[in-house]
Amino acid sequence: MFRELGKEVQSVYEVISEKALTGKMCKYIIDYVETDEFTWLQGPLDAAPWDRIELNPDYMKANHLAGAMRSSNSEYDDLYEELIPVLESYNEAFGFHIAGVRDIQIHKFEVGHQRPAATDLFLKAPKTEHRKLVVYIDLNADFEGGKVFIKRGAQVTPIEPSVGKGVVIPSYQLYGVEPVTKGTSYKLAIWGCGERFR
Repeated sequence: MFRELGKEVQSVYEVISEKALTGKMCKYIIDYVETDEFTWLQGPLDAAPWDRIELNPDYMKANHLAGAMRSSNSEYDDLYEELIPVLESYNEAFGFHIAGVRDIQIHKFEVGHQRPAATDLFLKAPKTEHRKLVVYIDLNADFEGGKVFIKRGAQVTPIEPSVGKGVVIPSYQLYGVEPVTKGTSYKLAIWGCGERFR
């Protein structure tokens, strides 16, 4: 698969960041998304028509709640200013050509919610909106189950959650979230986008 995607793809699978966000910022985000001002949708958040067409069938089984913090809303400027350098910094391990970011999403996993393993590749995306890299961050850790995992063939590697811990994953890598068995897990996702891998 790496050979097919071309020379831009590195052999790096993921990068772990122990403190992608501060605990204070994580609490602020959770408090905000639990207000009436924030809108949740059930299942994958389809932000564009080409997402709906191409979503991996397994990913469509995801049953978590999702909501977007749009970059067009100035209320989120501080969060974007904090997260974009994180994404750019960890992209150094991959060397991808990133043209911009996709709106931040917040994912809420209650008991029984999960995200089956899927990639973030959408091959029919507009020219500069191909997802190339995701920073996926645990906003809390007071839950059971709900671990982010990386899947390579038959090997599944779960990642222990901690507040503010992020995993930086290339879009061609399978990843998911285990079912939550107790409590509620909040996670943040931000994507670095650009032209298709070549």
